[in-house]
Amino acid sequence: MRLSSSLLGWMFFLFVCMMHIPFVVAHPTNRFGWAYALRDLSFCAGAWALAGLHSRGSSKQQSKWMILFGRIVLGIAAIFFAIEHFLHPEFAPGFPLELMTPLWVVFPRVWGYATGAILLAAGIGLTVNIKARIAATAIGALMTALTLFLYVPAWILAHGGTTPEIMDAINYVFDTLLYAGVALALASALPRDGAHVSGSYP
Repeated sequence: MRLSSSLLGWMFFLFVCMMHIPFVVAHPTNRFGWAYALRDLSFCAGAWALAGLHSRGSSKQQSKWMILFGRIVLGIAAIFFAIEHFLHPEFAPGFPLELMTPLWVVFPRVWGYATGAILLAAGIGLTVNIKARIAATAIGALMTALTLFLYVPAWILAHGGTTPEIMDAINYVFDTLLYAGVALALASALPRDGAHVSGSYP
């Protein structure tokens, strides 16, 4: 687990360094470029947090910093995603990417604002390390719910469409579910509220 999750984290870290950072530098005003960069950096952070969880027995200091990295990155990303949802609530909730909320969704802007509010509260909690485990769990639960009630139905409805439309629907399902997974992995690595021992965990 420690080796595989470490390597997975390095893969996403290299994606960020070789693809997303050059794009952001070339197009600093492109909000989607920042969203993609923070998404993949969050995938890296969640994988490394899981590696940190499985490193506690052999290297407590390494474990501490890997989990700390995961907490800070997911917190900053959640705050950025929240702001994007407040500014552009018409876009599909979850990752603030190019997909508009489908027409069949009732009260689409409410979904955007509600997602933004949850992500903002959870992101602040993670960043300042207040109720961080609950915050990470909330992000995981939110993204799982969005996958089940928005993106899976959108995937089903995309059948019969063009191949690119079907592939986009599949990507949103698994990207959102993966984000839920890394948030829950971070939650499992963080100490329970009230169980913090100074110097032992980030």
